Amino acid sequence: MRRVFLIWFSRKVLPYILIDSLALGFFAYLIGEYVFVRVVFENLTRILFSSPDGLAAYVFGALWGTKPVVQVSLAASLAAFALAFKNVFGLFVQLGALKQETNFRQRAF
Repeated sequence: MRRVFLIWFSRKVLPYILIDSLALGFFAYLIGEYVFVRVVFENLTRILFSSPDGLAAYVFGALWGTKPVVQVSLAASLAAFALAFKNVFGLFVQLGALKQETNFRQRAF
């Protein structure tokens, strides 16, 4: 049975994991090249502790003031993360159904 799960994993799960991790890694690299992440987090914490109401204005202002490559990279990385979560969740549901179908001890013959 382990061989069946190994084959299923290598055919169904592994390609999604590789593609999603490569896409996320590429967009994270682009964000890291164009954005000083440390400075953004310092400004974010400063605004968060001084006036939490201005947090949304800071986030939208920071996104609006960046280069288009950063905006596209942020949107694409969020989309890749959401698709990765959807794919992994769907594959775990599929794995649960597969395990339930192949569990012969629960069936009464």
